[in-house]
Amino acid sequence: QIKPGGTLLINHTADPSVVAAAPVGTRVIRYGLTAGQGPELFASNIFAEGHQFHFNLHGPEGTINNLELAVPGYHNVENMLAAAAVAQIQGVGREQLRAAVAAYQGVKRRFEFVVTTAQNVYLDDYAHHPREIEAFLHSVRALYPHKRLRVIFQPHLFTRTRDFAAGFSKSLSIADEVFLLDIYPAREQPLPGITSEIILANITSPTKAILTKEQVLSAARTDDSFDVLATVGAGDIDTLVPQLKLILMERWK
Repeated sequence: QIKPGGTLLINHTADPSVVAAAPVGTRVIRYGLTAGQGPELFASNIFAEGHQFHFNLHGPEGTINNLELAVPGYHNVENMLAAAAVAQIQGVGREQLRAAVAAYQGVKRRFEFVVTTAQNVYLDDYAHHPREIEAFLHSVRALYPHKRLRVIFQPHLFTRTRDFAAGFSKSLSIADEVFLLDIYPAREQPLPGITSEIILANITSPTKAILTKEQVLSAARTDDSFDVLATVGAGDIDTLVPQLKLILMERWK
């Protein structure tokens, strides 16, 4: 549905068939987080400071240095590259774009700070694919490099768990502690042999377990081993967020 002479911005990891389906004459701009990934649109000098991520934007429409993104996360930087490029193509000026990036406050369940104290943090994120989880957890590590990180993850769909089990195990192993909930089925029926166990088996974190939601809440009430908590997933794990918030606000006050 791209108009004649229009532009397609597409992540550099997208299947080539997507670009092949674009109308003849379409301008294609591939974007990725860094120049090393080979895209025309990328970021450089990415670093975390406080809750912000700073970066330089490089693309066909020019370079803008020292953009400040208030919503942290490498995945959010990558998303902002595409959004900023669209703004540039539409003629938004450099300083106006810089102000807009700084003003962006994000969306619910994308690197959402639920509880923040001087020593502890509770984050919630919708990530439900290994690449998203990896980007999110690397970003948390960049913000809190010396903190002990506990992640609670709810796999979403039996087919996705089957297809990406190894990727989930690898990405979740970035954390010090990993607690898995049972798979959220959504529209699917169970598949034989496909449970959270196939992810748990290959996680290399020192602490790992499969817990019920009540056990997750109990661990939050009684266990002081973590500094940063993250709930991750696209199912109904968000129903735990208000309960965990109350527990941790009381414990960390």
